[in-house]
Amino acid sequence: MTRSAPFILVVASACTLSVSTPGLEVVAIEPAQGFAQAEREIVLKGSFVARVKVDFEHPEASERDERFGVRLERDGDQIELQNVRLVDPQTLAALVPAGIAPGSWNVLVSGPWANEARLAGSFDVLDCLEVRCVLPDGSVVEPEENDTLMPPPPVICGELTFADADGDGRGAAGTGAMLCGTGRVSSAGDCDDGDRDAAPGEPERCNGVDDDCDGLVDEGVCPVMNPNWVRRLDTGGANQDWVSVAAYAGGAWLVGGDDLFLRTGTGMFAAASGGCPRSLTAAWASASGELFLGGEGEDEGEVAQRLPSGSACRAGATVDEPVIALVGFEAGGLVGLMDDGVTFSWSPPQRPERGSLVSPLAKLRDLHGSSPTDLYAVGSTNAGRTMRVYRYDASRRRWAREYLSRLSLPSGALRSVWVLGRTSVFAVGDDGVVIEKTAAGWRRLPSPGQVDLTAVRAFNPSRVYVTTADGRVLRWNGRAWQALFRAPSGGAFSDLGGVSENELWAVGANGLVAHWPE
Repeated sequence: MTRSAPFILVVASACTLSVSTPGLEVVAIEPAQGFAQAEREIVLKGSFVARVKVDFEHPEASERDERFGVRLERDGDQIELQNVRLVDPQTLAALVPAGIAPGSWNVLVSGPWANEARLAGSFDVLDCLEVRCVLPDGSVVEPEENDTLMPPPPVICGELTFADADGDGRGAAGTGAMLCGTGRVSSAGDCDDGDRDAAPGEPERCNGVDDDCDGLVDEGVCPVMNPNWVRRLDTGGANQDWVSVAAYAGGAWLVGGDDLFLRTGTGMFAAASGGCPRSLTAAWASASGELFLGGEGEDEGEVAQRLPSGSACRAGATVDEPVIALVGFEAGGLVGLMDDGVTFSWSPPQRPERGSLVSPLAKLRDLHGSSPTDLYAVGSTNAGRTMRVYRYDASRRRWAREYLSRLSLPSGALRSVWVLGRTSVFAVGDDGVVIEKTAAGWRRLPSPGQVDLTAVRAFNPSRVYVTTADGRVLRWNGRAWQALFRAPSGGAFSDLGGVSENELWAVGANGLVAHWPE
């Protein structure tokens, strides 16, 4: 069916030309869905005529009015859309802001002729907490998931049991009751029911914590008489900036710029960069101490391997862009993240294989995972104003954005992420932000202060270590932050590593390296 042109009545005068009011019509909205958690641009199809007033004697004084307004309306509430503009006589464009209540909305359009058109129930707003949303940038917001069913409450029984909040099999003193069911155990004696690695029978570790609940701390397990965090002075000097540390049982690799240092056993650090790529930025070490490196080549990225017993790096390979993060798995190869936000997989001796783009609208800073299919990446929007977390959706082979809006995070970036499991993830970033993912979703933990946090390493939800931009190492014990070390110079730490709490390394600018315990 053809649409007839609007009837225009010309009224002549000495100076101007006026016309009768043309029709205004809306016939379709594309797309017809938006998101409560994200803004979205829409296009309205129909008939939209600008108002023109021509001054024949003074053409420069002629006027053209394209001021259209678009509103969403429901139950008496109206929301003005933004950036409304006339594309052509059949098309209007407008921006639907984030934060609109989910449900079906009417669309109202007002024109420069003081006329109005209405398309009832034509635009639906989706709540990404309840349905899967594919955002305009291609990223995906999954609905909040709860992977565990709420257990039934304990019931009265004839047995004395104790509450076991941390699931370590030992209950807290003072919680005895004749109750049976989930969360109740027959044995008491837990000295910290918020820490699953502290209970009678647990091995004592050199970490400043009473792990075995015998009332003593670090008895017989530390390699020195009075263990402390100590700054190492054999790590390259004030002109060396370390960006990554890769620890393994019996040694540690330091990585930064063109330099690579190695320490084995209790010896000194020594240069070990022979034959290795330059501009090193990322590293991961296997349990045997084999090092996998990532860096920046000429207009591309590079990866390479290095054995602790060797004298030089093995022949490496190139990737498309500089490497900013590497994470490895003892039986599953490595996954890397490049500067352009694209991942790659690497299973030496095969060449790296390009993976998927995390998001075109994100500037990513770090990548970590508990398996090649359980990965998280963190950073910010490209402008650096909004913190972002992405999770790899292995079933769809794509990255999905995690919903953080309800956490009220400040402007800035997330700098580091550590994954204990699919529903146990920690991320830290600017302005003291620490967030944790549990089976119930993301939550914001108390901040250790308004300082940028640069790295995170978690052993369980009550043993979380972070480094800061003002040279501190801190630990979250599930209830509060504990200060463990502060560099005398107040320098900036950039990375934190260690295969257990028995040996930890923190590295940073100007040759800053701190070690626990010495």
